[in-house]
Amino acid sequence: MRGLAAAANPLLPLDLIARLLDDPGTSEGAAADPGLPAERLHGLLDRAGLSHTTGR
Repeated sequence: MRGLAAAANPLLPLDLIARLLDDPGTSEGAAADPGLPAERLHGLLDRAGLSHTTGR
């Protein structure tokens, strides 16, 4: 749980957030990071098979 909270820290540099997104243990917290650019969030949705335009 502590790893998730650390990954969501808004002060983390974007390159570190990117690495945390690829780690299954921290990816959920990193995806919730408010510093994550919208473009990267859309990429995550696409990777998950969800369209950011239709919500499906």
